[in-house]
Amino acid sequence: MLGIDVKTVKRFIKHKGELPKRETPSRIELNEEEIRTLHGDCQGYVRRMHEILTEERGAEIAYSTLTRRVRELGLDDNSGEQCCADGELLVKPGDEMQNDTSQYTVKLGGRECGVIAAGLYYRFTKNRYLKFYLSFDRFAMKCFFHEALTFWEYSADTCIIDNTHLAVLHGTGRDAVMAPEMKAFASRYRFKWKAHALGHSNRKAGKERNFWTLETNFFPGRKFANLDDLNAQAKKWATERFFRKPHDKTKLVPAEQWEIEKPFLKKIPELIEPPYREHGRDTDRKGYVQLRANYYLVPDARPHEPMRLIEYPDRVKIFRRHELVIDYQIAPEDARGFKRRPPGSPDIPERAQNEKTTSDEEDKKLRATGTAAIRYLDWLAANPGRVRYRHQFVRELYGLSRRLAPSITSAALEQAYIYGIAGIDSIERIAAMVLRSSPQESDVLIDLPSPNYEYLSRESYREGRFSEEADLSTLAHRFEPPEEEKPSDKQEGKDNDDKNKGK
Repeated sequence: MLGIDVKTVKRFIKHKGELPKRETPSRIELNEEEIRTLHGDCQGYVRRMHEILTEERGAEIAYSTLTRRVRELGLDDNSGEQCCADGELLVKPGDEMQNDTSQYTVKLGGRECGVIAAGLYYRFTKNRYLKFYLSFDRFAMKCFFHEALTFWEYSADTCIIDNTHLAVLHGTGRDAVMAPEMKAFASRYRFKWKAHALGHSNRKAGKERNFWTLETNFFPGRKFANLDDLNAQAKKWATERFFRKPHDKTKLVPAEQWEIEKPFLKKIPELIEPPYREHGRDTDRKGYVQLRANYYLVPDARPHEPMRLIEYPDRVKIFRRHELVIDYQIAPEDARGFKRRPPGSPDIPERAQNEKTTSDEEDKKLRATGTAAIRYLDWLAANPGRVRYRHQFVRELYGLSRRLAPSITSAALEQAYIYGIAGIDSIERIAAMVLRSSPQESDVLIDLPSPNYEYLSRESYREGRFSEEADLSTLAHRFEPPEEEKPSDKQEGKDNDDKNKGK
């Protein structure tokens, strides 16, 4: 009549109307601030919160206790209960796998970055493989399938995809025609493409549900240093954690189901060549070739030498015509300006193409050779219009001094200063004259021939005396002809002897 259990009544009579108090386990008290912080980090997904508390922080707490505590704090837990509508359940082993991509914005090293998640899902065992890319084209799709299928070592008969242009040439659903390139690629891995009907994404509901699990269980509460760190955590999460974890509803373990499905799957050939694509590149002036904003040094390469690059998923091979020159591990996808060199090769300092260079070091070393160089460089600095590119001229002048003895250099610069010469070719000719006149590298200056003013009395000069005179004012302060060599009145009448002479 009272709805009380018979055992309770017996216990009541036995203790004469007083029931003994039961010892109940103490209630687990969780720090409210910790729960609220964790709830925010995990974006409200309690399942992920429970994983962090039990696996990473070592707390002994039941999932129901955590959900009760979250409800007591007034935190919403409805977001973790949503799921995608499941489509047709395929229970035949080895029949199907599913592929799809989805875009996300994640923080890599504290900076938000857009990534594309590519996933492969075995429908019977619920095995999965996951990888993120910054960009996803047909070559990236081939690389992903090669990596995923060679990891699991088996493929199903059919791969369900949406009507992506990466695999479909034209048409949709049942009328879709696959690109011959992708059709040939699939045959190497012993499966066939199949596109679902337009707008019928539930046909690959297993993969869609996998993305929901990714959003609610992988991203919350995790931090990623870069793209490689993101992919390393994603691979461990997909191929280890979910591979050995029982499903909530069916309690089936994918690792056990995988052993059942293996005999019905198709074994991937052991010696299968990974996908590749070819690039034509020319080396720069330092011997590097560029690929995806990164640089690879080619040993013994000439500037602007044509090279052939073969890009693989994880390597790049550089060929000179048909000869393999070097094989590099390819730089990460998110790397920019990354440089690879053979082991033991020296680093080649780089500078910007438009970077201004000076001749301060060359100027300093030239001045150390003697007073002639100091006098000449001071004159050159005081007359900037004498040379168009002063720094280049000083560097060339320093290079010339490295090929000559110090005494020859000083003699040449002394003569160049006296006559106001600012040309590297002229200074080289002066140095050659010094060498011919002083084979023992004596420290005397050569006596250049003095200007001959006899031409003033020549008939040819008189005929052209109305032509425009050359401006020799710049040399006036450099050279004053001796008094005895100036033309006299007697020399002006001496014309008969010069008529038969050349100019």
